[in-house]
Amino acid sequence: MGVDTLMLSDALRARLFVHPLVVAYRLQDELGMECVLPYHTRDKNVLGIQSDLLAAHVLGVRNLFVSLSDPATLGDYPNTRTLSAVGVDGLVRILAAMNRGLDLAENTIGSPTAFVPLVGGDPHAADLDVEATRLHQELESGALGVVTPPQFDVQSIERFCDQLGADVPVIVGVLPLRSVDHAEYLHHEIPGIRVPEGARERLKTSTNPAREGLAMARELLHALPGLVAGAHVVPPYRMRNRAFNALEAIDLTARGETVEREATSLDSLAGGVFVGRQAEMGQLKAALEEGLGGSGRLVALVGEPGIGKTRTSEELATYASLRGAQVLWGRCYD
Repeated sequence: MGVDTLMLSDALRARLFVHPLVVAYRLQDELGMECVLPYHTRDKNVLGIQSDLLAAHVLGVRNLFVSLSDPATLGDYPNTRTLSAVGVDGLVRILAAMNRGLDLAENTIGSPTAFVPLVGGDPHAADLDVEATRLHQELESGALGVVTPPQFDVQSIERFCDQLGADVPVIVGVLPLRSVDHAEYLHHEIPGIRVPEGARERLKTSTNPAREGLAMARELLHALPGLVAGAHVVPPYRMRNRAFNALEAIDLTARGETVEREATSLDSLAGGVFVGRQAEMGQLKAALEEGLGGSGRLVALVGEPGIGKTRTSEELATYASLRGAQVLWGRCYD
């Protein structure tokens, strides 16, 4: 499919997750594919930052996407004290020093590291001149490339690249939209993401918005070669298969094959291999099809804790989205 690296995410919405360095190491070790490790400055002093970075070097993780991350007030621990000893530029300078064999205090660390620091840039910043100035400063400090949030039109990417200059490597985010509501939410609620009116209108007038969203992602991926250094395909939340489908379509097109894959893509679904619940999934899919046909259905999925209710629900939700249904998630706590 032309995939060179895997880009991980870290501490989304300031919630508790396994440290992404562990995941990056396991993926590189088991798949033999390089990862981009997200690394933010929140919750760490300069000693902790440098310790983490030395650990990443020892484990062979070289590519880092540097960011500020979400504030702790957005997560499950809003009263946690937020500590940010350095900003993005400061963290890039630490990485650059380590690549010269030094720590922040200019003590030798034994041998130079070989980090590839990446920073985030916003093609829709209110003032592109200011954004370009900030990015050039971070590039001068040692950053080696710029990563954007998901984009949905080539024109904005072209303006952004022109502002930065042809010598700056840019990696563009591509996200397959799944519905009109998805596009509206991203456009109005997520900082740094702008879904153009034309793209939202395409979804509104389509009889199958999920398929249209995939088509838009494919079109953008086709337009990027020669314009930017690369792309990172971002799946919608809990819908990794949509990223795979978009990449698969590019691979098939490059070989001169068809990109009409919806029927078979329904078999891959949410998270790779899914076994042991074929009978239950058959009943759930049948109920969904009746609902799509106009008959109201209410289905309760029950079972002991840990038996797989959430995983089965995710599988059905992915199937429903690919069928063009609107999927809503809710949670409650005992």
